Amino acid sequence: MEGRKEGRKEGRKKKKEKKKKKKKKKKRNKRRTGGWKEGRKEEEEEEEEEEEETKEEQEDGRKEGRKEEEEEEEEEEEEEEETKKNRRMEGRKEGRKKKKKKKKKKKKKKKKKKKKKKKKKKKKTTTRQTVRDAREPGGGLADGEKGGEIETEEEKGNEKHEHEVLQVTGNALKI
Repeated sequence: MEGRKEGRKEGRKKKKEKKKKKKKKKKRNKRRTGGWKEGRKEEEEEEEEEEEETKEEQEDGRKEGRKEEEEEEEEEEEEEEETKKNRRMEGRKEGRKKKKKKKKKKKKKKKKKKKKKKKKKKKKTTTRQTVRDAREPGGGLADGEKGGEIETEEEKGNEKHEHEVLQVTGNALKI
């Protein structure tokens, strides 16, 4: 498109230059022959004809330019519509991928929350009382005796664990 426009412009310039050269030659010839009065009338007529021709060319050029501009605008609009469609399709694909990722992340987060809820400990009875009894003279268990059961409740999934006192040696208690 651009090459055509440039070619047309150059062609028009060349035509105008040729016409100017012809005019100059005619003027010279008329001056030499002495028919310059008659030459004036002819020159005026030629100038009027040239002006009419240039006006026609300008109008034709404008019409052609308008048509070309309209065609270019239509092509640009079509290209923009195509790019918009492509963007929409790409956006939809990306949106679907993001939604899938979010769903996966949500599932993982729920599992983590369940793990956090399990960690709670409570002790109702302590082993300190039995240790104090063992330290006191004559209190607690004798050497080498196996003791009874001491209950300590720890909540791990609502399970109760019981520990046995294994042996008492001296004043220390081993669990």
